[in-house]
Amino acid sequence: MSSLPARIRISSNSGTRGALVDETYSIFAAWDPSVSQRENLARVRKGTVITCSSYSRLADITDAFGCHYEPGGRDRALFQLVRRGLPMHEFKPILLWHMARSDLLVQDFIENWLYPNVAERHRNVCVRDVETYLESLQDRFGEKKKPWSISTTNRTAAGLVKLAADFGLLRGKVHKQRVIFDMPEQSFLYILHAIHDDVQSTLRTVKSSNWRLFLMDSVEIEHRILRLHQFRKLDYQVAGSIAQLALPCASACEYAERMVI
Repeated sequence: MSSLPARIRISSNSGTRGALVDETYSIFAAWDPSVSQRENLARVRKGTVITCSSYSRLADITDAFGCHYEPGGRDRALFQLVRRGLPMHEFKPILLWHMARSDLLVQDFIENWLYPNVAERHRNVCVRDVETYLESLQDRFGEKKKPWSISTTNRTAAGLVKLAADFGLLRGKVHKQRVIFDMPEQSFLYILHAIHDDVQSTLRTVKSSNWRLFLMDSVEIEHRILRLHQFRKLDYQVAGSIAQLALPCASACEYAERMVI
């Protein structure tokens, strides 16, 4: 996931819709794997899974879920975890991982803008800062068909800041600050498996830029891996520039099957 997927166009939807953590959990929990994604989403749209103040809001949430997640495909592990009762505090970081895999704006905003601005420089974050970031996207990717309006840019910027706060990365009111993110152990191990699935290399797993999604750097990642090694949750051997990581399971999907008892 470290490279940005060119097939996915930059859209303001993620910012304006937000993280939708509770709603997404409820949809996953009620998902029926015996019928198609279209049939499941139609049931959600009827209001039998979640309730909203208006039909338009319900339709927007349903569309957002359909754009981001495939419970019968690439997000099957997340579906299994929710159906088996994954606690919300463990669900959030895993949800962010899955969301960023399908959303270019979320991935780029956190990894390439939020991380260097708050993790390295310890800056406060305000909406105007994010507006400037959004205005740079046209030059960087050329993905937007036409420049966003001032109101769209403002709503998207405010939404991205709120999204980061909803996932536990920021706190505060007007000027938000970085939270020292204490990822639950099971969530960390799942994401460790998932990154290793992608890169198939110990060093690239530890140094992956994807850890920036959680405002974590390679030093912190290696420290956590060593701690898990001490408690025999995994095996991590380092000799000079050579490192070897043996994880509890062969893949993130296999770990998800064993993760919640």
